[in-house]
Amino acid sequence: MPQCCYFAFNCTPMPTKPMTEANTEEKIKRAARRIFIEKGYAATRTRDIAGEANINLSMLNYYFRSKENLFETVMVESFASFIAGLKENLDDRATSLEDKITAFASNYIDLMLEEPGLYLFLVNEIRHNPSLLHRLSLSQAIKQTYFMQQLTEAMARNPLYAHMEPTQFILNVYALTIFPFATNYIFLVQGEEKVSFHNQVLERKAWIARWVKAMLEMGEGSLNV
Repeated sequence: MPQCCYFAFNCTPMPTKPMTEANTEEKIKRAARRIFIEKGYAATRTRDIAGEANINLSMLNYYFRSKENLFETVMVESFASFIAGLKENLDDRATSLEDKITAFASNYIDLMLEEPGLYLFLVNEIRHNPSLLHRLSLSQAIKQTYFMQQLTEAMARNPLYAHMEPTQFILNVYALTIFPFATNYIFLVQGEEKVSFHNQVLERKAWIARWVKAMLEMGEGSLNV
């Protein structure tokens, strides 16, 4: 539907950017994402990004005005896209809790394997700019899904976890998923090859759901919800 007055029969659609401009913006954002992850925010120069995007510096400044604006646009859009896909999966009423946990682990692991430096980059940047944490909040997105209802009900049926906050389990799932990427340098220092680490992380996709299921079933709980 055109972006115009909803109550007028004769209205003019809002102008949109030409395709070439949209393509240029996307090219700049892709280049910026690569450079930011590789060098970090502080060490990145707008000149580096312009060179990676194969454009001149004045054009980059025309579209994004400053390195800070470009950084926030790139990181918030990238993570927001991931969260949107994740939330859609976690809100699916046709899948079980175990299926949702498997999908969560699988999607997150795929993201980290695709961008190996992303985790440490985000941790470092959030440490210097805590406001980013609120804009990239994963926990808030999860709390508003059907997954949270399923998890709460499963925990309530188990005397061991009846009085535990569901966020404790979410933290466990998150830790099981993300921790290997925070410590992968240990594998490399100990002589593990990158291929071996890659395969072990892929194997965790199925194991994470099994571990969480076993924890919930230690008492009378069940994932069959």
